[in-house]
Amino acid sequence: MKINETTEFVMKVTLKSAIAMAAGVCVLSCANISLSSTYSSPEVAPLAAGEPRLLTDPFLQNPSKDGVHVVWVTNFPGSAHTLLVEDHPMEDNGGQLQAPENSGQNRVLADTAKLNRFFEDSSTRWDNPPEAVVQRQAYRHEAYVDGLLPGKKYRYWVKSSNGEGEVYSAGPFTLKALPENNAPLQILLTSDQQERFNTLANYQTVAEMFPNLDAIFFAGDLANHPRRASEWFDNFQSSWLDNPLSARPSFFPTLQGKFDEFVPGSPYKGGELMQHVALFPSIANHEVSGRFRPNQSVMVNGQETTMDINGMFGDAQPRWYATYRYQELADTINPSRDPAIKDQWIRDNSNDFDAYRELFTLPSDSPEGEAYYVKRVGDVLLISMNVSRIWRNWNLDTKSKFNENPNDLNNPEEWGFGEHLFTPFTEGTAQYKWLRSIVNSDGFKNSKYRVVMFHQSASGLGDNVVPVLTDPMMEIDYQTDAGEIKTRKVLMPQEQKSRIQVWREQVQPLLGSIVDVRYEYPVQEDFFRRDIEPMLQAAGVQLVLHGHSHIWNRVQAGNMHYLETSAAGNCFGAYWTTPEGTPWNDAQRGGAAFFEAVANGEFEAHNYPRTNDPHAREPIMPSMANPMVHFGLSDYEVPFVCSNDISTFTILDTGMGAVRSFALDATDPDSEVIEFDRFELNAK
Repeated sequence: MKINETTEFVMKVTLKSAIAMAAGVCVLSCANISLSSTYSSPEVAPLAAGEPRLLTDPFLQNPSKDGVHVVWVTNFPGSAHTLLVEDHPMEDNGGQLQAPENSGQNRVLADTAKLNRFFEDSSTRWDNPPEAVVQRQAYRHEAYVDGLLPGKKYRYWVKSSNGEGEVYSAGPFTLKALPENNAPLQILLTSDQQERFNTLANYQTVAEMFPNLDAIFFAGDLANHPRRASEWFDNFQSSWLDNPLSARPSFFPTLQGKFDEFVPGSPYKGGELMQHVALFPSIANHEVSGRFRPNQSVMVNGQETTMDINGMFGDAQPRWYATYRYQELADTINPSRDPAIKDQWIRDNSNDFDAYRELFTLPSDSPEGEAYYVKRVGDVLLISMNVSRIWRNWNLDTKSKFNENPNDLNNPEEWGFGEHLFTPFTEGTAQYKWLRSIVNSDGFKNSKYRVVMFHQSASGLGDNVVPVLTDPMMEIDYQTDAGEIKTRKVLMPQEQKSRIQVWREQVQPLLGSIVDVRYEYPVQEDFFRRDIEPMLQAAGVQLVLHGHSHIWNRVQAGNMHYLETSAAGNCFGAYWTTPEGTPWNDAQRGGAAFFEAVANGEFEAHNYPRTNDPHAREPIMPSMANPMVHFGLSDYEVPFVCSNDISTFTILDTGMGAVRSFALDATDPDSEVIEFDRFELNAK
């Protein structure tokens, strides 16, 4: 039955409703909340640091026209953390770069900061992980070198003293400032490392085939659980020595070519990339963690659970709801109205990307700092947006995309609020206004290539293009005093104050009588399609890079290309109806229970296509070869690459004015690498 926002209608009481009514009521605060007059984040015991060592090689960040930031991480605070850079660039000797003769070294002392949101727990991929959440000892060192000549590479080293006479070093590597305009560039387009073994083969191949990369554009999902330090630095289990293909490599060893130091028998070591070129990431769902409740006992799905890193990761709530809760509790938790305490409490009780923010140095002049940014890299203008949301499952009997848990229907402190967006981007929001100002700027108009990057799949054939990018629309079944079951449909406005007002007026009065909570995602309310795409098309953006579904596919909207090249490590499914009208490989999105509910009219069927693009856009066949056919995974051509064996990567080659995609069989170290797709970008 289709109803408008204000319609309420009588329904029969179901067994599900009766069970939900018996689950109890919590109007404001059933969660484990620290009610102190000087709130601070929950404390976590430290983990012993172990033997002093570098946790990463140095990696390059946010270069300028004559300089670059160099960052590295150790497991000790130490002293005299130093960047050494030769004062003359490397010399071209018949096409080969060599070290300059009689070159001195510039010494730059680094600034050091403790990484505060990095932890380990019983799910850490070590042989003997800690039993509870403990804080990892990790220290970030950053030095900035300037005075570099454009287009030149310089050799550099880093050194760290542990304060007891021992020095730990790495290098030599090469660094460089931003490229000049009109210089031909090769930029890696990628995403979704997430501890996937095949990414070792992927990035090693990139390093071998393209030794002179100029940048890495990474569309999110760098690690799996951003607060778990080992997923960034040092996953290792001894069983991997006997079975290297079972390994789950960490982010930095993979993109710094160091994995063979953990597993000497591995057929791949990853690619030595980040030591030499700057990485520009976007925030994704795997850069954001939920409420910070380490080691706290809470009720999850009706069962008492101790919160670990994985549990906190999926425990996100929207910022607006945490702000509402703060307003109700402020007199108790922050009577002095300290803005820093307010900010910390809201982040601890909603979601944060603190680990990402602590680790990387990115442009920070947007209204929300490093959450989204713009960067000119030679002829390429990169706009990195924050288009991300919590991922939830397809189930109907627990907290999911479409439902709240039946045990928590009257306890919104434990609601998931569906697949809610982390940072709004619709018309009128801060991110939208910022984006509008960027595309209207002279810097944008004077750039040859305009790339917009974000994580959440906005178009294509992957699993995560459904539901579309919109706010979950709440449908609440509740029981009246007369015993009737009615439904209230609540569509939250975009502005935070208005959301809180709607909650207070339309939802809070129902607490205690709610028997079901569902979420719809109207396809016609796709925020990206409605508000962002027309702006980008009108401005002349040529390429939209996104990720999330671990697939290679592309579509075109006018002159603008959408590319997802996130099949570096694995695939979460390709959902495409063949010309004969059947789903490829019998693959369809979602769970059987959900689509049974769709068939029964509980959800609007047109919002949730089981195959194809949700806006019926036609996918484009690879232009040069078909990897799924080439590697024996399909008997006929398909417009995607989806495999847990075949790995893909993409290069933006401005010298050719083209976007080039490659594929290899990651299970075979001797695999050929094929270029399977190429399309031109019309330079402005």
